Amino acid sequence: MVGREGIEPTTTASSRLEMGGAAQKESAELALKDFERFLRIDQLRKPETVHGRVNYLRAFFKRVGKGPNNITRDDIRDALDGISVHKRDHILKALRLFYGKFLGQSALLDGIRFGNPEIRPLTAPRKDQIRQFYETIDDPEERTIFLLAASSGLRRHEIVELRLKDLDFEKRMIIPDYESATKRMWVTFYNSEADADLKDWLKNRNKRSDRLFPMARAKESRLFRAAMDKTGLHITLKTLRVWFCCEMARMGVQDRYVDAFCGRVPKSILSRHYTDYSPDRLREIYDRAGLRVLT
Repeated sequence: MVGREGIEPTTTASSRLEMGGAAQKESAELALKDFERFLRIDQLRKPETVHGRVNYLRAFFKRVGKGPNNITRDDIRDALDGISVHKRDHILKALRLFYGKFLGQSALLDGIRFGNPEIRPLTAPRKDQIRQFYETIDDPEERTIFLLAASSGLRRHEIVELRLKDLDFEKRMIIPDYESATKRMWVTFYNSEADADLKDWLKNRNKRSDRLFPMARAKESRLFRAAMDKTGLHITLKTLRVWFCCEMARMGVQDRYVDAFCGRVPKSILSRHYTDYSPDRLREIYDRAGLRVLT
């Protein structure tokens, strides 16, 4: 096994990383292949996280033009110079996993800090904008995804990875089988508007897959793009999650319960240890709020 914290890379991994000259690209690809397995098996990272970290590293090594074992601190500085704070932080996260946890060479990144991006107040779209946007969506799959997201508060990947077994159709309850090193999910619900579209979608979806939305990655990356072009509104699954939180708060739902619907771990002692988060209690709170997306 290679690259675990506190463990020296094996002879195989070391020889791969020390290859030079024309073999630099091959060296990087072999190391990235091992790194991908490390993230997936050792670290239990979700597929989208693995894909993202590996791709950022691949682009980094290509830009530097060196194999992983020949990278210096100056190479890292040069690569980070002049790029946006957002992109810088994604690259640093990938580098810290690769050189810190995977190769046990965290000293290479000592003193290189994450950025401090400007924090801007979130602005949720108005309900009339939500309705206008929804009415321009022609694809039944996208319409169902839109209402499920807006009425449940689920994260993007929780939505697209839903399996049929994750839903209790009678109670309109969702318990996604989604957990990572940094994300949790408890129980959330969807409203009657989403239920109507969902029932129609279930009649036409690909029955050979256990996924609720068995779409290709290319389609996933372009969700709502046509509606954005038609309306001029930039509404994504993340936007709908923000809208859900704001709307539930506006209707008087306590923050601790909004956090529970959104899968956020409670921070206060009261919320963590002295609040009832049972499915029946959460359903009672959800139904009492009477969330409506389109009316």
